[in-house]
Amino acid sequence: AEIQDLQPNEAREFNIFWNGQRYRGPFTPKKLDLITVFHQAPKTCGGGKCSFQLIRTNRSTLPPLLNAFEFYKVIQSPQSETDESDVVALKNITVTFGRNRINWQGDPCLPQQLRWDALNCSNTDISMAPRITSLNFSSSGLTGTIAPAIQNLTQLVKLDLSNNNLTGEVPEFLSNMKTLSVINLSGNDLNSSIPQSLQRKGLELLVEGNPKLCL
Repeated sequence: AEIQDLQPNEAREFNIFWNGQRYRGPFTPKKLDLITVFHQAPKTCGGGKCSFQLIRTNRSTLPPLLNAFEFYKVIQSPQSETDESDVVALKNITVTFGRNRINWQGDPCLPQQLRWDALNCSNTDISMAPRITSLNFSSSGLTGTIAPAIQNLTQLVKLDLSNNNLTGEVPEFLSNMKTLSVINLSGNDLNSSIPQSLQRKGLELLVEGNPKLCL
């Protein structure tokens, strides 16, 4: 993205070269308009050394401009990737709530030090695919009804949707999630009554701060 106000007699235009060959371009960045250049598949370089150049064209009066730069490294993991059904469920949940988190890229649970925020995973047995065990969307500005895709996180133990602006009824499907032990729905705008099936022994259900909800 161009960050300067260019004069009529100024121009910024450049090509991207990869290992001496023109890869993309010519580019003329627009004012504060982001352009992302990427490759769909990994690129390798002979001898492990890559050459990456931004070279301005003959008509350019200004040097090339690069706002950000990212390199990715393939790493081997002894553990399987996160259970596919959980990954699909997470994507559907974000679509319903209309909220994407910046660091929700790659595998949700692996590597462990780069696990997505707002969730926890089961990583104890490396022979098994990790599963999502907790989801914390507290104070995330959520609106609308509780996302049905949550029920597809079949190993979820703790769900925290507190302090948002969620509306509608407390869904019956939550009672079918037998692994759930804590559900925090406090501080929303839910209505109707709590399903009887959710008032079971062993389940901690927090719903205070929902004035339209009948206990």
